[in-house]
Amino acid sequence: MSKRIVFSLLFVILLVPGLIFVFLRVFGENEFAIPVYHEQGVQEWPEGCLPINQTPYLVNKNLLDDQSPTLYLTKISDEIETSLARVTEQSGDSIHPVFVQDLDSVNQKSVVCQLVLIEPWNTVLVDTEGRIRGYYELSTREETDRLMMELKILLKQY
Repeated sequence: MSKRIVFSLLFVILLVPGLIFVFLRVFGENEFAIPVYHEQGVQEWPEGCLPINQTPYLVNKNLLDDQSPTLYLTKISDEIETSLARVTEQSGDSIHPVFVQDLDSVNQKSVVCQLVLIEPWNTVLVDTEGRIRGYYELSTREETDRLMMELKILLKQY
């Protein structure tokens, strides 16, 4: 084979992946939709909670921060505090964390019921419209990474 054919073949082999990359960067979207939980109503309530027949289910407005998504945490431990620090570092003032543990016991139970929070989850992400957007177990790195990614996408929408 002549050098000209080899160089032409090499050029084409390098050009095709480059064109695919440019095409995907220009026309592709590397995002996924964050699910909205309980759009068909709540199927399973936490133990001791009275069911609310509301479709789609929305969190009570008095629990919401109208300016930013709210992150409700029901458990506090060293791992969770470290995870929360990572999340708030990434999102800055764009997220409003609320520690349910700081409320009195009656309000704790009420908030847990309104958030439809069932074990093993200890964190709930609620958007400004009152829709539950995710349940997380922040004591694991994978769940923290998932929260950070979903939060980044959610904040881009607002």
